[in-house]
Amino acid sequence: MDELDQALRAMAKCEDFSLPPAYETAMDGLEEQARRGTLPRRGKRRLGRRMLLLAAAAAVLLAATAVSMDFWHVQLGEISVGDEESSYDVEADLPGIPIEAFSEQVENALAEIRQAFEERQQAIRDRDYAILASGHFAGSWTKDMDTWAECEKFLEFQVANPLEEHRDMEPRSLKVPGELSKPPYELSLLGNEKGEMEQISITALYEYGEAGVSFAVIFLPEGRESSQLTTGSVWKGEVDFETAEAQTGSGMPVSIVIPTVEESDYYSDFSSMEAYFVLNSGLYMLRVNIPGADREGAAEALLDELLALF
Repeated sequence: MDELDQALRAMAKCEDFSLPPAYETAMDGLEEQARRGTLPRRGKRRLGRRMLLLAAAAAVLLAATAVSMDFWHVQLGEISVGDEESSYDVEADLPGIPIEAFSEQVENALAEIRQAFEERQQAIRDRDYAILASGHFAGSWTKDMDTWAECEKFLEFQVANPLEEHRDMEPRSLKVPGELSKPPYELSLLGNEKGEMEQISITALYEYGEAGVSFAVIFLPEGRESSQLTTGSVWKGEVDFETAEAQTGSGMPVSIVIPTVEESDYYSDFSSMEAYFVLNSGLYMLRVNIPGADREGAAEALLDELLALF
């Protein structure tokens, strides 16, 4: 009760104090219920002034916590299965990160995006079709990184990734045909023509014995028009998808997608599972791949082991 007492005293003295991030959302919901007269009614009971204050503060904290667990969530959206291509959507509601929390290097990357949009507009005016046909999206910016710590240094804040501490997990460079191998880490940023951030992400590739593990975290900036992020996965050919639910080691809900892939011109036999969950204001994505179509049990065991780390 000491922390709650301190918060109450700070409230009384108009001092600065912190409440859970979902406080405003929770209060908006309570305000709307009060306006509509739909707040639950309870029997009358007389309470002392201190108990009234404690009850009010506890109600706010509990409501904010409930919103944190319920509002900032992941759900699977549309699933499409076709002969040429199969896909599924993942929708997540995320709290925005204050733009001030990002580094000057991120600001410089946004300036590059703004410049790329300006160059594209100039190419349209000049009818420079070579630039227009390049296929590069002006709002996309990427940078290869050699370590996870380098990604964090670029952002200037830490991003939880317990896979880095796993003794059997090794970063894996990506071999691109006709090119030098890419480093195992990549930082990506999407922005609009005004140079405003739409989203920013870190991806990493690992080897775990014979298994391949891919990992990504996406953040949204504060002030974005919508708190909802839509992502997903696209597969070549006909792929069936099953879904399941789980929890992380810290109790966060996880949405799991299990693709069933037949050996074809696109794929060799393997077992794969993909997990999505919200943690520390980011959408976390974790995929495991193990050679062999009959290795689904091994893929599930590995995914369970890794989810327990978060």
